[in-house]
Amino acid sequence: MRNAIRIRVPPLRERREDIPLLARHFLDHLALELKRDVQEISEGALRVLLDHDWDGVRRLLWDYVGIVRSEERLTLAMQRLELMRQAIEGYYWRYRLTGDLLELRNLALVGELIVRCARFRRESRGLHTMLDYPETRPEFHGDTVLSRFDGPALLPRPAQPAQATPGQP
Repeated sequence: MRNAIRIRVPPLRERREDIPLLARHFLDHLALELKRDVQEISEGALRVLLDHDWDGVRRLLWDYVGIVRSEERLTLAMQRLELMRQAIEGYYWRYRLTGDLLELRNLALVGELIVRCARFRRESRGLHTMLDYPETRPEFHGDTVLSRFDGPALLPRPAQPAQATPGQP
């Protein structure tokens, strides 16, 4: 992690014009790779599915992962997010890609990442209160790094130069 650089990629909601191009590219690539025909779903049916799941993910994050958290709530949130993500992945692979479907998929993924970070940081910090860990803990000061291969970790902070005391060289 020493030689890491940060790259900011604006979310798709800030560059909606890229969605059709990206969707078409990935759809063509995956259809070829999987040797499958892409099924169509009516706009109305997909809209109902997306609206329902979008609202479900949003409420889950608000109710279980919001300002006041607990180990139990975070565990329940992770279990429910996993089920929601399975359903959303099913839509993703079976139906025509739309901007709304990509946004829903991203929302569920980000929700899962938030829960993983919250479960790792066994402390209360800022406005986020962890009922099981009401104190701020200095060992958790810093940015959390998530990896697909390893558990969460804290980004190493650069060493602070020693402060010279007055009257010493």
